[in-house]
Amino acid sequence: KLYPGYLFVRMNIYDEENPNELKVFYTIILRSSYNEEGSNITEIVENSGMSRSTVYKTLKKLSTEGIINLNQSEDDGRESLVVLNSVS
Repeated sequence: KLYPGYLFVRMNIYDEENPNELKVFYTIILRSSYNEEGSNITEIVENSGMSRSTVYKTLKKLSTEGIINLNQSEDDGRESLVVLNSVS
């Protein structure tokens, strides 16, 4: 199961200094509840209202922390799908 509060603390984004990262992360969680196969980066940009560069920086941080995986789309090799990892 996913426990967002734990992840926020683990990522050090549970504060007022990183509201954009938090918004991107909320968007990933929300989109993951609808599509377990992942969301493409364009969908996250559009749904979060954040710039592409902000989304990319946040995705890099989440990936480095092991919270998400970036998988190449089978439909479009130029696109990556963002998938939440399980928390154990």
